[in-house]
Amino acid sequence: IRACTFGRGIYDGYLSGTISGVEKISELKTEINIYPNPSTNEIFNIQLPKGQNQSPTLNVYNMIGQSMIATHQLSGYNNEGLTQLNLSNLPDGIYIVNLNYPDGVVTKKVQVMK
Repeated sequence: IRACTFGRGIYDGYLSGTISGVEKISELKTEINIYPNPSTNEIFNIQLPKGQNQSPTLNVYNMIGQSMIATHQLSGYNNEGLTQLNLSNLPDGIYIVNLNYPDGVVTKKVQVMK
């Protein structure tokens, strides 16, 4: 397991025993796409899995772990699972987007280029 602490380091560890829920989040991670990346117009499309019945909350952090967008309920996606994220108020840089589900977190990295 690799854990990031947003500014306090990255830690690797090993677990033994039974782990539940990992496969579901792993599947979600591969089904969620954020594009275009990098974005030159500060607007990102977020493609969520089709037919999903969970609406995630979203947090955005800069690379030193400062919260740039506090917990925000992700909504407004269409039947295809597509919604937009507007980062026009943020300066150029790389940001971490966390999509928080009841059973875990999906983390993606995006780059804003103006």
